[in-house]
Amino acid sequence: EYELTVEGDFGVDNLKMDANTISTTNTNDDLTLSPNGTGSVVIDSVSIRNNFITTNASNADLSLRTNGSGNVVVQANILPSANATYDLGSSSKRFANIYTSDLNLTNDKGSWTIQEGKDDLFIINNKSGKKFKFNLIAVD
Repeated sequence: EYELTVEGDFGVDNLKMDANTISTTNTNDDLTLSPNGTGSVVIDSVSIRNNFITTNASNADLSLRTNGSGNVVVQANILPSANATYDLGSSSKRFANIYTSDLNLTNDKGSWTIQEGKDDLFIINNKSGKKFKFNLIAVD
């Protein structure tokens, strides 16, 4: 067992510890926490190991959020781990709007794409290749 007691801040190599903060002293450098062997880096009840971020609390939500009005931005596809198993939203927690290019709807019964034209909406049966135009009627 090792014990080190320090009052105030201290630094080791390019690492600085001050109160409740651990930071790198190199400008624009990453701070890397690496477990030994097959262990995980655990922060509060969240584990980070390999390519997984997991909550250690059973039946708890894992939230990705910003501290303010910013966005969570991704630079890759968002995919479920199993086909036709998980929902996007729920009956009580719905997304306000979905912004998409064409809308592709596929299940074990059919495969359709909704396309937006300049003045019309179209639906394409991806299995037969047939394209249909929505008959839209203006309402007052």
